[in-house]
Amino acid sequence: MKSWKQIGLLSSCLFLLPLSADSCRTTCVEVDPCVDPCAEQNRNSFKIRGAAFFPQGSLTKRIYGKVWPEGSLEYNYRFADHFSLFVNGAVTGKKGHSIGLRHSTNIVLVPLTIGINARFGSSWVHPYLGIGVGGAYAHITNHSSFVKRHTNYGGFASLFQIGVELDCNSWIFIDLFGDYRWNYFSFNRHPSRQTGGFDVGAGLGFRF
Repeated sequence: MKSWKQIGLLSSCLFLLPLSADSCRTTCVEVDPCVDPCAEQNRNSFKIRGAAFFPQGSLTKRIYGKVWPEGSLEYNYRFADHFSLFVNGAVTGKKGHSIGLRHSTNIVLVPLTIGINARFGSSWVHPYLGIGVGGAYAHITNHSSFVKRHTNYGGFASLFQIGVELDCNSWIFIDLFGDYRWNYFSFNRHPSRQTGGFDVGAGLGFRF
């Protein structure tokens, strides 16, 4: 007799399991066919991004070139329907040659910004705009006996974002973006905005 009860209980569980898995989707259709509440419950997201950075300063381009590789990581917390707080950390750098004597030199830039972005759209396409401020670090290595070999600088950083997120499912998405970075350093006591510029790239994101 007990075995029949166990078989009945097991059958009920197997029958209800797919219904519970689809319950969130069912709610989605009943509330709004264009909004997925399963995805809306995921207020956190994390992005891994790669880009081509185009420095704006003419002197920087002459020394280090016109295109640099850039990688960045970004965390977002959605505190309202269309607004999120973000933390963005990036690293970019390039080898170059000094003007005149053509000595080898390397530069590495690490900006870290905190800001807010607005995310729009519905269904699986979400355009967004963002703005952030923070600090930046620069490390320059010169292969010359005439100048200091290793030099470190601290400065100010800002970030302006525009992009679009394309949902693959409720927790994975692709990020296509074009950003503008405005960095401000005091190189040898001379204020400089030579390290700012545009970056264009793509990334992979995860919502949780």
